[in-house]
Amino acid sequence: MRVVVDTNVIVSGLLKAGTPPAMVSNLVVSESIRMLVNETMLSEYETVLARAKFGFDPDAIAGLMSFIRHESEHVVTTPAAKVTVDPDDQVFYDIAIAGHADYLITGNTAHFPDEEWVLTPRRFIEAVRQTPKLS
Repeated sequence: MRVVVDTNVIVSGLLKAGTPPAMVSNLVVSESIRMLVNETMLSEYETVLARAKFGFDPDAIAGLMSFIRHESEHVVTTPAAKVTVDPDDQVFYDIAIAGHADYLITGNTAHFPDEEWVLTPRRFIEAVRQTPKLS
């Protein structure tokens, strides 16, 4: 399964274990799902995860980013025909379209065009549980 994971899901997953965002992160790290990325998205992850307000261990974040950078599928994007409400979210939508993602996982579904494959972490985990080889 190929997915795009919005930054808010990564942050939420790191802040609170056992939550649907943390479950999404665990699926990524266990390589049960394949993340699609590009350099713009990776840069956003690094910038946001380095914010002092989160208090993340810099070494842990460096390890996570190294994993994501090397184990994800890098996608070359072109602007999608549909646009997001928040211009900062456009990169995630463009990656999903260009990379033929199965899902785009975000805590802010209202920022994206209404597509059945744009899911909250909770809805994504529910979908995974219905997929026998991933549950």
